[in-house]
Amino acid sequence: GGLQGGGEIDFLTAHVSGDEFVFLPDSAIGKTTEVRNAENDLSNVPDVIGGVANMSFVPGERTLSISTRRDSLRMFRDEAHFGGTFRLTDDGMEGSGLVALKGAKLESEAFDFQQRKILADTAAFELRGMNSGLLAFATDNVLASIDFDERLGDFETNGGETKIDLPENQYYCFMDAFRWFMDDSTVELSTSRTGDDDIVIDTSEDKALSNFVSYHPNQDSLHFLSPKARYNVETSVVECDAVREIAIADARIQPDSGRVTVRKRAKMDPLEKAVIIANDVTQYHRIFDAKLQINGRLDYEGQGTVLYKDVNDNEFPVFFAEISVDSAYNTTAEGAIEIDDGFMLSPAFQFAGNVRLLASRQELEFDGAARLAHACPDLSTEWLVFNSTIDPDEVLIPVNAAPISQDGKDLISGIVLSGEAPYTGYPAFLTRRQDDEDRPLITATGELRFDRKGQRYLISDPDKWRQENLPGSLIELKREDCALRALGVTNMPYDLGMIQHEMVGETWVDEDGKLRWKGSLALDFLFEEDLLANMAAAMPTWPQAQPLDIFNSNYEYALREWVGLEETDKIISELSMSGTFRRLPKSLEHTMLFTDIEWVWDPYDEMFVSEGPIGVVSLGEQQVFQKVQGKIEWIRSRSGDMMRIYLHGDDMNWYFFDYKLGMMNVTTRDQAFIDLVAEIKPDKRRLKGEERGERFAYQIMMSRRKRDDLVDKYREFE
Repeated sequence: GGLQGGGEIDFLTAHVSGDEFVFLPDSAIGKTTEVRNAENDLSNVPDVIGGVANMSFVPGERTLSISTRRDSLRMFRDEAHFGGTFRLTDDGMEGSGLVALKGAKLESEAFDFQQRKILADTAAFELRGMNSGLLAFATDNVLASIDFDERLGDFETNGGETKIDLPENQYYCFMDAFRWFMDDSTVELSTSRTGDDDIVIDTSEDKALSNFVSYHPNQDSLHFLSPKARYNVETSVVECDAVREIAIADARIQPDSGRVTVRKRAKMDPLEKAVIIANDVTQYHRIFDAKLQINGRLDYEGQGTVLYKDVNDNEFPVFFAEISVDSAYNTTAEGAIEIDDGFMLSPAFQFAGNVRLLASRQELEFDGAARLAHACPDLSTEWLVFNSTIDPDEVLIPVNAAPISQDGKDLISGIVLSGEAPYTGYPAFLTRRQDDEDRPLITATGELRFDRKGQRYLISDPDKWRQENLPGSLIELKREDCALRALGVTNMPYDLGMIQHEMVGETWVDEDGKLRWKGSLALDFLFEEDLLANMAAAMPTWPQAQPLDIFNSNYEYALREWVGLEETDKIISELSMSGTFRRLPKSLEHTMLFTDIEWVWDPYDEMFVSEGPIGVVSLGEQQVFQKVQGKIEWIRSRSGDMMRIYLHGDDMNWYFFDYKLGMMNVTTRDQAFIDLVAEIKPDKRRLKGEERGERFAYQIMMSRRKRDDLVDKYREFE
């Protein structure tokens, strides 16, 4: 029922008219043709203009309600279009529905429409690009305030942070508050959330500390914390500020200015001058001045610099042109160091080549060449090729059995003898061979190091340089005076046919520039045991023979090389108790075993010749342990290498061995010895080798001329 008809209603600041009103005793309802509300300072209500709408007026309650039908209401000087219901009372204007603004929408069940403001305790808000029309920003459950005079929209969350969707960027962010700059199409976002001092990478705890999370399908939920950000609706660019670090793979990445920019499709701008801490657990490496592209939570790439600090805290920058993440999600980096960079692994070693970084490993890997920093005039400084990790506090460079230079040339160390006439000797320490046939007497492998306490370069295995009497070889070069010394198994480049020889000792260059060798020599060749027994019995009776003090010789060290540590300990233990063996161990049986031989290289006669007494350890199965006068010569010859051994008791007691080209001539005044040789059948004194033409024989040489020439030459046996 009710009275039907048209008319106008004026209530407070509102005016409505229509042709289809129903007037009831306590109210009026109907469809309007015009709706107007005048902006009013006193009532603090906005302007409203509309047409067809549903109206309800209850005078007793002093309430006018307008609900939109198809067309929206224009409000705030035509800057807002409203769809929904507003109610005008003596207290002002409130409503529920959706307000469409330029590029934005605000929806709430409880609007407070003021003269130039829209307020809402709980609202949903979204922004769209003005040009694209695409959804750019969306959130809900916020307290909203839009001020048309200040041209600002301020929003605060209800009950903690609110989730904001940035679909163009394919990111979610979580914020306490944001401000919309209506004319600039930008939004400032902020949160009171703070990061923990110790972020744990790749854990749920870390993600819980972040408020920006990518949902791009290829970014593995890339996330970070930004307490403040600015979003441009038109360009869909998010500028995130105060970003302390981003967890990527195994690293922490720290933007230089704290600024991170994210564009459409979750594309992050490259970072300039960033810092990488890798990895997050060990934090071994700090890469600075980094230019990086972050591609996802497990993937980034770029370039940057690491400071290499040597043992003296000298710093050298290493530029890594390629930083990336491997298949195990470890940060890796590769760089190059040029010779002109003057990079020093330590004050003792320069380096040039490639450098690799693996975040889980503290040491950098160097793949290139090192050069010694010494000023020895007779030793050229070559670039030694190697590939190894390096500890700056103890630089250890691997040296294999065939070290080469940067240009592929062989490098040698120690005292070197030439392989071809004229026969010479010279010192070398990782220097080039003077000729391809040159051979070092002692070779060492293991590690090249610089002993700061001893101010010397060393090539040896890890334990040998600390305890030289252990098995193995060692070569050292003193930095101050360039003195060179080598210790270990010695390989004389002599061809003695079927005479086998083993040598252990040390070789060096003395103050006069002479090449010297001192050590033990084991010789094995065909020789009747009775002859050796005869010699062994005679030597202790010689007037000038003295007992051999093996504990002050290198005999023990030689044993370590020949029979090993355990067997040597047993042998030395037995000798220390009785001075001799109950029976000479089979492992020590050699035709002749000498110790405490000191040789010097004679460049004129192209030979090594011994100086001073010779320690005779054993002859065959017979123990001797005597120190006797004598000479041992090893002579290089174009026609065939030679060996002479002279053992001297006095003018009536001596033995002289002279070998060349398979024939050992023996001369002596020991008639019993001569008779024993005569009793041996000739075929028992000959031996044919497996190789063609290889042979050995021994015989008595009745002429004493060669022996006498040797005695006359040295003048020390008179």
